Amino acid sequence: MNALPDIPFAPPTHTIGGWFPDRSQTLLLRAALLDKEHAAPAFESWIRRPSKTGIDAASWRLLPLLAWNLKRLGLDHPLLETIESIHRYVWLRNMVHLNRARQAVELIEGLGVATLLLKGAPLVQRYYEDPGLRSMEDFDVLIPSDKAWDTIQFFIENKWQESFIQSKLDREWVAHHHSLNFVGPDDTRLDLHWHVFPERVLPGNDDAFWSNAEPVEINGAATLALSPTDELLAACLHAIRWEKVPPIRWIADAHTILQTGASIEWRRMIEQADQLGQLLPLRAALSMLRFQFDAPIPDETLRALNVHQPDNRERYELLRKIYSPDAANLQETLSLHFHRYKVCLEEWPEFKGPAGFCRYLQREWKLDDWKKAPFVAASKTCRRGLRTIRDMLVSRSRRTP
Repeated sequence: MNALPDIPFAPPTHTIGGWFPDRSQTLLLRAALLDKEHAAPAFESWIRRPSKTGIDAASWRLLPLLAWNLKRLGLDHPLLETIESIHRYVWLRNMVHLNRARQAVELIEGLGVATLLLKGAPLVQRYYEDPGLRSMEDFDVLIPSDKAWDTIQFFIENKWQESFIQSKLDREWVAHHHSLNFVGPDDTRLDLHWHVFPERVLPGNDDAFWSNAEPVEINGAATLALSPTDELLAACLHAIRWEKVPPIRWIADAHTILQTGASIEWRRMIEQADQLGQLLPLRAALSMLRFQFDAPIPDETLRALNVHQPDNRERYELLRKIYSPDAANLQETLSLHFHRYKVCLEEWPEFKGPAGFCRYLQREWKLDDWKKAPFVAASKTCRRGLRTIRDMLVSRSRRTP
C-alpha cells in the first residue's frame, strides 16, 4: 500500500465546494461505513488516488470514522496511527461543545423556553459509539417559533454576537428565516433555530417535530431530540445544498442512524417531506444511500418517492440549493430568481406590487433596504458579465496552439 501525503492534525483549509461527494470522497465514505468486503477495496483505492493539494476539509472530518471502521473489521495500516491523534482531538473538541451546549440549554430553559437539540450534539450522544467519531463545529438548539424574538433579544442583551447577518435584525427578519448564529462571550458557537428547515418558515410547521420528540440528557441537562425518523429526515434534507465545505458527512450520519436499528416510520417521513415540498431532495438522498452505500432503505419507500412527479417549482428549488450562485450564468441566474420569486408570492403577500421583486431580492441578498436591490443587481450583472468574457478569452487562448 502507498501511504497518503501528510494528513494535518487540525482541519485543513483546502476544500472543494459542492454537495455531492466526488470519487475520492465516495471511496472514503464506503471505507468508513461498509463491511469488510466493500470497505477494504474502497480503502485501497482511496489511498492510491493521487492528490496534489492534500486531503480536503470534508474528507478530514471523516477520518476518525474511517479508522474506527477499519479497526472494527480487523484491517490495519500505518495511516491509522496518524488518524488516532485526530480522533483524540475531535473527541476533546466535542466534549467542549457538548458542555457548552449543556450551559446554553440550561440558560434557555431558565427563561421558560423549551429546547430541542439538532444535528451534531444529539447524533454524537445517541447514535455514534464514540463521541470522537463525528466532528462538531458548533451546536444547534431549536426553540418554539413564538419564543424566537424574545430569546434572540435576551442573547443580544447578554453580549452574544449574532453573525452571518447583513440586514436589519427585527421581527420581520425573524419571520422570514429559520435560524441565527451566535458567538458567546467565551467563544461559544450556537446556532439558534426556531424552525427545523429553512424551506417552510410558517407558524405550526414544526409542531409534528415537537410532538414526536424524545427526551434526552446532554451532560446532565434535560432537553429533547428529534425522533429517529425526523433525525434521518433532517440529516437528508439539511445536506442537499451547496456549501464551501461539502456537507458529505450527512451520509455517515444517515447511515449510522439506520445501522443502529432505530425504528423508522417511512410513511410519516414521506408525509413530512411532502408538507415541506422536499420530496425531490429526499428521493435524491435516499437513492444515494441505498445504491451507493448499501443502506437499508425499503423498496416501497423508493417506489413511493419515484411516483411523485416534481413540478417546475420543486426542480428550481433543488437547483437553487445544489448549485453555487457563482457557478450559474446570467440566464440561469435570472431564471432561478424568477421561479423563486413566484414561490415567494404564494407565501408572503408583501412581495406583491411594484416593489415586490426588489423586496424579494432584499431578502435573498440580506440587504437592509429594498431600494438598494437594483444597484446591487446591476453590480452583480456587470461582474458576472466581465467574468463570462474573461472565461471566454481564457478558453479561446487555451484552444489556440
